[in-house]
Amino acid sequence: MSSLTGFFAEHGPYLVDKDRGPQLREITWTRGFSVLYVDNPVGTGFSFTQSDKGNARNMSDVSKDMLEFLQQFFTLFQEYSSNDFYLTGESFAGKYILAIGTALHESRGKLRVNINLRGISLGNAVIEVASMLRYGEYLFNLGLMDRRQATLMQEGCDRAADMILKGDYEEVSVFLNSLVYGSSFHTSSYFGNVTGYSYLYNLSLHRRTRFNPPLRNVRPVACGASGHTCGGRGVQERQQRCIR
Repeated sequence: MSSLTGFFAEHGPYLVDKDRGPQLREITWTRGFSVLYVDNPVGTGFSFTQSDKGNARNMSDVSKDMLEFLQQFFTLFQEYSSNDFYLTGESFAGKYILAIGTALHESRGKLRVNINLRGISLGNAVIEVASMLRYGEYLFNLGLMDRRQATLMQEGCDRAADMILKGDYEEVSVFLNSLVYGSSFHTSSYFGNVTGYSYLYNLSLHRRTRFNPPLRNVRPVACGASGHTCGGRGVQERQQRCIR
């Protein structure tokens, strides 16, 4: 996921208005903190490499690249090096933040510049999906499903968790789309058919926020470490990596 999502849609200094123009956001993290938005790993959003050899192949590569980036940044902008430093990320970045934070902690005292790591912050992090599949009771308590519908939803979630534990990642990716996530990709799902909702990140909204199409059209967005353009098989591969 590109950091543009957080920048434009959540807590950055700007938002995209209905005419696809920039507007200042009233409530933003940058009012109280210095925030550095990074498209990570290489190939995500505006981050690029001129050779496929530059793409990260594993979490070790991701951590190594980010540590190098941070050292270069704090070398150029030494006035920030004494500040408390926090790593934040959402969704699949939950895996990246844990790996980068661990690498940064273990490299303390060995880096070219001081990086004053104080903690990490994760938002709806995709870390261990099998234990996160509790949508039935959640949607029932929100009043979006009755007891029978919620029971069917949870039975589907339990089936998906069993697939994950068995390592059936491709099969469970397709199944979860039909159960829950398909609504986010403009295909039908049990969640969407029952509730009428299609936007999973904020259940007070009935549809996607307007920032998505403009940002997706800025340039082809690469899917994490795979280096493939998002869409079709690339999205399926990313989903399977999230589930693992």
